[in-house]
Amino acid sequence: MTPSAPRVALISAAGLILGFTMALEGLALRVLGAPWNPAAPWARWAGALGVSAGDLGWLLIIFGGFWLGAVTALWLRLAWYRPLLRGLALLSLAFLWPGLLGALALVVDLWPQRGGPSEERGDGGK
Repeated sequence: MTPSAPRVALISAAGLILGFTMALEGLALRVLGAPWNPAAPWARWAGALGVSAGDLGWLLIIFGGFWLGAVTALWLRLAWYRPLLRGLALLSLAFLWPGLLGALALVVDLWPQRGGPSEERGDGGK
């Protein structure tokens, strides 16, 4: 079962915002060597683990690209869009502050519901 049009629009908006925000943050780390959002705690966490700003920038650019690809897969109704969106939403929870809010909403929206029709199997829960 495919999601309804309003649901696709909300998932797409959240995914695109997260993707562009992550990619821009990664570019800022690569070009400027400092986070675009200086209050971002994940930059300090990465520094404490010994990860350089440049390396973290590449990771954020890649995750931003994955978000854009996942939203495209949703629009094309490819079979693997749902697991990809779930995984990215879980991983994006660490990207505070925009990532936490958007990813938390996506995790709740994309997680399978118990007791209702199964969207995973597409058989109406039979």
